[in-house]
Amino acid sequence: PKSLCCAGQTPVLGMKRKAEENDLNLFVSKVRKIEDPPKYRLKLCMSCGDEINQNSPKSLCCAKCNDEMNKSRPNPKKYPKLNPKKTTPKPTKIIRRKKRRTENSSPTKSIQSKITSFFNITNLNEPAQNIIDTVKQIGRGGNYNHATKKRVCPYFKKIPGTSVVVDAFSNYNLPNGTMYFLSHFHSDHYGGLRKNFNRGKIYCSESTGNLVENKLYVSEEYIEILPMNREIAMDGFTVTLLDANHCPGAVMFLFRVEGKYHLHVGDFRYNENIADHIYLQFFDITNVYLDTTYCDPSYAFPLQDTVIKNMLKTIKPEMRKTESVLAFGSYTIGKERLFIAAAQEYNCKIYVSAEKFRILSNINYPQEIKDLFTRDKRAKIHVLSMGELKTEKLLTYIQNMNWPYNRIIAFRPTGWSYNQNGRNSREYYNGQVKLCSIPYSEHSSFQELVDFIDMIKPKVIIPTVNATNTEKVKNMLALLHPE
Repeated sequence: PKSLCCAGQTPVLGMKRKAEENDLNLFVSKVRKIEDPPKYRLKLCMSCGDEINQNSPKSLCCAKCNDEMNKSRPNPKKYPKLNPKKTTPKPTKIIRRKKRRTENSSPTKSIQSKITSFFNITNLNEPAQNIIDTVKQIGRGGNYNHATKKRVCPYFKKIPGTSVVVDAFSNYNLPNGTMYFLSHFHSDHYGGLRKNFNRGKIYCSESTGNLVENKLYVSEEYIEILPMNREIAMDGFTVTLLDANHCPGAVMFLFRVEGKYHLHVGDFRYNENIADHIYLQFFDITNVYLDTTYCDPSYAFPLQDTVIKNMLKTIKPEMRKTESVLAFGSYTIGKERLFIAAAQEYNCKIYVSAEKFRILSNINYPQEIKDLFTRDKRAKIHVLSMGELKTEKLLTYIQNMNWPYNRIIAFRPTGWSYNQNGRNSREYYNGQVKLCSIPYSEHSSFQELVDFIDMIKPKVIIPTVNATNTEKVKNMLALLHPE
């Protein structure tokens, strides 16, 4: 198949090279007629031009020329460095395997040593000793169990003295009879919860329960809705649901177990209503599971009411312009207070997508607030996802719509946008699109965390964000307990 000529033609069988001094190299083709082609093609020596033996198909020179070239090569035995067979042996690689924890080994000692080491003190102070005792009781967790192929539930999701776990729906190795509590409907808290969930009851607020049933399609028989601000007796303990001032339906869980109170805040934003709550003013809190998202002094953004008031002043001139439309960023659920306040202040409607409209219909809002939402795009206020708040996408959004508006002012509400001057850290404007970042957060700032801890005075603080890094836990506890 590789032949260039048919069998009846005379093939080109070789090439002859003649080198002459001070002249160019000349290549001459040598043609021979043969009836039966040999096993190998006839080849010519590259040095002298003589015919090469058929039994040496890979050689480029004849035997005579090969012998002369071999004599001129250095002896490999005389020069060992030129011997390719002799190479420096590679060092043996030592593979050290990690020891697996057996059933007989006790993790309590290693847990205590790790937690003692990150406090880095010989005489443990009271907060450090208390958190070590708590971890010894409920287990550190977070590691992978190779026997069951499941992860161990982290300690900050367990309530000591009960079978309760909070926001723990991932592939954790939990026993039968575990009671599941869900603080709010955000994916980082209900992660792992699927429509085929059948491991036990899910205890939550009414709005969260509606979303779990209608958004995740979990069967109604596994959802238990608890009332707000009422102590409910459970199996060996009581629980009270308190408003967390986070997203709609978000709650804090106050557990009373054998006379001790454990407060799990989930995600929360500390405000006056939480500070004035009677359950938190008169009860001694043993353990507080704290939302430490902004546990750093650099996060000092203003109050929610202050941000909303400034936003309403900013949009006042735009509400009078018939060619301008306002857009607010939102998650699946969250940031609703901003655009609801704007709609109530200026008596206008809020356009939301079909999916957002379905989600908001599951929230336990008063009817006058539900009437603010519409599917009519001529509404003055539009709600978009956070991913759509980019200048290019906003420009495309306003150009592709058949409406009377030709200018859009968008707000991205996030606590990460705040700077020390109290102004918006980013603001973009290109004629038709104006994008502003406003420091509106639904997590507590650092100063609010300090005020909250100073109010409830818990014996043990258990961080729930960045809680798997011992160095970060040590720094956060030092900030919240400087003494």
